[in-house]
Amino acid sequence: MKGALMGWFKNLFSTRTVAPIEPVEVKPNEGAPTAQVDDDADPSRMHLLGLVAKESGRTAVSLELLSAAAAAGYVPAMLDVGLLVEDRGPDDPAVRWWRQAADAGSSVGMFNLSIHYRREGNAEQGLFWNRKAAEAGDPDAMLGLAVQCIDDADIPEALHWTSLGSSAGKSELIPLHELLQRAANGDTLVMREFAASLQQSSKEQSAILWLTMASRCGDVGALPTLQEIMGEEAFFDWFLAKEQRSNVAVMEMTLSVAEDDRE
Repeated sequence: MKGALMGWFKNLFSTRTVAPIEPVEVKPNEGAPTAQVDDDADPSRMHLLGLVAKESGRTAVSLELLSAAAAAGYVPAMLDVGLLVEDRGPDDPAVRWWRQAADAGSSVGMFNLSIHYRREGNAEQGLFWNRKAAEAGDPDAMLGLAVQCIDDADIPEALHWTSLGSSAGKSELIPLHELLQRAANGDTLVMREFAASLQQSSKEQSAILWLTMASRCGDVGALPTLQEIMGEEAFFDWFLAKEQRSNVAVMEMTLSVAEDDRE
């Protein structure tokens, strides 16, 4: 079971937690006719024709049709024209369209923005839009947010999103939810499995959080790995502070009992 769990965790906690959006290079085809867009054309029909043109390799026509439909306020076209023009640069033109879609309430637009900002190294904006997308009902965003909560060792919040995501059709969250429930009930072996998976993904600080949690639940088996990650000096400083807190708590309890006896 352990080997199967480790393989599953390794896939889940890879550095990219969501599937990347593949860019499409826009190049007008030589001799290709441009689209004739009527001012009163149905945006949904323009969107459909734009997708057909894209599939047939007529990217210039596709871009014209999709842009017209998006400019008319058709949200699915905003998402698709964003994918068509995405260049993954600092001034990515796709952001404009995804932001418009997000402002119109599209959870997909919000999630695409979260991917863009994380790819640019803006973790704060990435998390902001990931949370917005999850709150708007996007299952992929719920998975991403659950993984973020696991990085933070926030079991209650992770359980919340794995439960919602499972109900929204993200079936891979079901076993994760069950493992989190076991951890919430004090299963230190599961806590150490989370830590091992996070450590393999180069998330040492997150692994420390889970190992510390396991040690506080009385699992001394977590201590050697903690020492390995933290380093000997930092580990012993942490351990001594932990023991001092424990001794203070015992002393306070003893004094309280003594006072009760005197009364």
